[in-house]
Amino acid sequence: MRRIVAFVAAVAIAASMSGCSSCSPAAMKSREISRNANDFDRMRRITVINTRTDTVIWRLTGRFATFHDTSDLDVIVAIGDNQYAKYYCDLNEWTTYVVEDLTAEHLPDDFHEIEFLPGQDAVAVEK
Repeated sequence: MRRIVAFVAAVAIAASMSGCSSCSPAAMKSREISRNANDFDRMRRITVINTRTDTVIWRLTGRFATFHDTSDLDVIVAIGDNQYAKYYCDLNEWTTYVVEDLTAEHLPDDFHEIEFLPGQDAVAVEK
């Protein structure tokens, strides 16, 4: 019985150590940045692009978390102390998005800006 317990313990230790040794510093930082971003700790900009026409449709700057399923992008934005706004974007075969980290730009904690840019001629901005 002791041999079985010792064997199981050895396997568990080896498995946990192999999991840690395979984590590169870059992978650990990537997980940390993603966790901080979804905790509203990083200033970011998301841009939604129509890939068929190569036009920017929508851009949001602020401290936000993103949730993406098969056809929707949900964005929760921190707009003040314990105040949040939610935006939806329908994704299809002609739209994609990119998220930039702007933490180094030192914008105010409650800053957020959303732009609707259809055709680039009419811009609606909410701040």
